[in-house]
Amino acid sequence: MSGPSGLSPMTGGFPGDRAAGVWGASDTGRRNLPFFEDPAHSELILAHADTGFLPLKYAYAGSAAFTHAALASTEGYHSVVGTAELEVGVLMEAARGAAPTQVAEIGPGTGEHTLAFLTLLQEAAAAERARGTAEFPLPPDDARQAGFRYLGLDFSSTLLTMARGCLATGLAVDGVPFGPFDVRTALWDVEQARTDRVGAWRRDSGPVLMCLLGHTLGNLGDPVGALRHLAASARPGDLLLVGLTLYPRDASPDAILAPYLNDVFTAAVLEPLRAADFGAEDVLFEVRRRGRAVVGDVTFARRVDKSGHTYRPGQRVQCFFSTRFLPNEGLEIVRQAGWTVQSYAIDQPAEHLAIVARL
Repeated sequence: MSGPSGLSPMTGGFPGDRAAGVWGASDTGRRNLPFFEDPAHSELILAHADTGFLPLKYAYAGSAAFTHAALASTEGYHSVVGTAELEVGVLMEAARGAAPTQVAEIGPGTGEHTLAFLTLLQEAAAAERARGTAEFPLPPDDARQAGFRYLGLDFSSTLLTMARGCLATGLAVDGVPFGPFDVRTALWDVEQARTDRVGAWRRDSGPVLMCLLGHTLGNLGDPVGALRHLAASARPGDLLLVGLTLYPRDASPDAILAPYLNDVFTAAVLEPLRAADFGAEDVLFEVRRRGRAVVGDVTFARRVDKSGHTYRPGQRVQCFFSTRFLPNEGLEIVRQAGWTVQSYAIDQPAEHLAIVARL
C-alpha cells in the first residue's frame, strides 16, 4: 500500500482475501464470501456511497466483523485504544465506595477490552467490599444475586456474538460462565436514536454505568449526538465512562498514520464494499490526515452501475473517519451532551483520556 499521499489500487483481490488467518475453522466457508447481517444493508451502502459518506458502523457488521477482528488483534490497533486500567481507576475514584454493579457498554467489539475492564472492575469492587468502603457490602456468594450485570449493545449482531463468546470464556469462575456477571446483549445503533433496551434490562435499584471504552466515541460521526442518545436512554444518577485517544502533539504525520497503512486495516474498512459486490478493479483507497483526524477514502477508478446507482471515475466516498482529541475537547463533548463530569485521568504517556460523568 502506498504512503499517505498516494492512492493504493486493490490488486489481486480485496485485502480481506489476505487476512484469512483470523477466521476460525467454523468460519472457513465465509472467508471469501462476504455477507450482510441484514439484506437492507446492501441498498443502504449503495445509497450512502451516492452521498459520498459511508458510515463506519458497516465495517463492524456481517463479514466485516471478522475483518475487524483481524484488525483488533494487531499491535497497531492496540496502540490507539485506551487501557482498561486507566478506565477502571478513574471510575473507582469517581464512584468512591459505590462501584456500579450494572454495566451497559456500547460497542464492545470482540470483547477483549471488555473482558479486561470487567475483570479489573470485579477485582476493584471486591477490594472495596473487603475494605468495608462499599456503600452496599456484599458477601462473595451473593454477588450474582445482587446483580453484577452486563449489557452489551452494538449495531452488529455478529460482533455481539463474538463478544459474548469472549466473555463466556474469560469470565468463567469455578466453572460458572461469566462468574458473578449476568451477561446480556442487544442491538442498538447509538448514532440514530435513544433506546429502551437499557430501561428494560436495568434493575430499579442503583445506577447504570454507561460505557464507551477504548476509542469508540472518536470513531462516531457525531460524538455529542451519540452521548445525547445515551443520556436520553439513561436515568438521572446514572454514570458515563468514556475512553478517548489523545492527539500526540509531538508525533510526526507518518507516526500517526502508521497503524493504518497496512492490508489488515484496508480489509476491515473496505469489507462492506466487498459485500456490496464492488470489485478490486472498481476503487482505489487512500488514508490521510485531516487536522487531528485520520480519514480513509475510496475513489472510483472507473464507471460502475449497480442496482440503479451510478458511480463515475473520480467520485470519492469517505469510508473511515477517526478523530484524536485534546483533553479539553473530550471534556467539552461530554458536557455539551448534558453530562456532568465527575473525574478524569490521562495515562502516563499522555496517549489516552478516561472521563467519568453523571447524568
